[in-house]
Amino acid sequence: MKKFVIVILMAMATVGMTFAATTGNLGVNATIDPVLSVALADTALTFSALTGTGDKTSTTTNLTIISNYRHWSVTIASQNASTDKGTLKDTATVEPAASLPYKLSATLVNTGWANAGNITNGISSFTSLATDKSIAVNSASNGKTPVSGAVYTLQAQVTLPSGTTEMYETGKTFSDTIMITIVNNA
Repeated sequence: MKKFVIVILMAMATVGMTFAATTGNLGVNATIDPVLSVALADTALTFSALTGTGDKTSTTTNLTIISNYRHWSVTIASQNASTDKGTLKDTATVEPAASLPYKLSATLVNTGWANAGNITNGISSFTSLATDKSIAVNSASNGKTPVSGAVYTLQAQVTLPSGTTEMYETGKTFSDTIMITIVNNA
């Protein structure tokens, strides 16, 4: 009987060890993909009926900046030749080509996002693009945008001559291309 009890105890120990609780570890990892982009709602700003004198404004378009980087900057640059930056050029006229100085502004639309106060806007009011301008995150701040982006309304302005200043010639088309570039400043 002793042997029987020992065999039963051994069998129970073996079965107990087989179903004994064990633990394991499961790691959970995630990688966030970088997001850094600019998009324009329209590809041109247009002036209609440039007549009269004084300041005239163009149509508007929205610039959407999307970034999950803390530090970024957007550069806005006139692509005309260095002496003509910030001007609309009459490209059809052979020298001397006429030019029409203009200014650009970028107004933040969605001001309620958490990091809006961390952004420096170099063209918050109408500003010449004779030199490159930027919209950038302040150096020590967090500039991550909402998922839908930080939206700025872009608009151009020209000032037509007044008084004894000669008027611009009719039938001419003036243009410039503005390059908008975003970079990570990490």
